[in-house]
Amino acid sequence: MRKKEIVKELRENFGMKANVAGEVYDYFFSAITFRIKQNGKVALPGIGTLKVVQRAERKGRNPQTG
Repeated sequence: MRKKEIVKELRENFGMKANVAGEVYDYFFSAITFRIKQNGKVALPGIGTLKVVQRAERKGRNPQTG
């Protein structure tokens, strides 16, 4: 879903004005971003867990040139 679609759902389901629904969306994702930076992970029940993971570097391959 895109931001526009989520804001529309908030407006329709909770009777919010468009600007208020947009602020709720922005605050929600700002709070999640802040907590991930602070703790390294955030659990969203029913959705999943968001966490920062360090991965080893890998060698890429250009499909056109091999």
